[in-house]
Amino acid sequence: RQHGAVSQETATAMARTIAHNLGADFGIGITGVAGPLEEEGKPVGLMYVAITGPAGEKELQLRVPPRRITIKRRISNTALIELNRMVNELDQAPD
Repeated sequence: RQHGAVSQETATAMARTIAHNLGADFGIGITGVAGPLEEEGKPVGLMYVAITGPAGEKELQLRVPPRRITIKRRISNTALIELNRMVNELDQAPD
């Protein structure tokens, strides 16, 4: 627990682990503070996303307005949009 549950390193480890354990091409890791209180000294709305895929990894840190439903929607939408971008970039890469 060198970095704690709410960190970019944890999100990246989650993404790598899920892809490896499922034998998937892509993995997504999401962690953060959805509230109502801060966690590990980190504010509500601080979120980390990591996506791993065949062409590499994408790491994002976001600050989302501190409303739980907004956080959940924004972070899931962001993760899916970034995953879609990575898949499209892979599809457009020359063989």
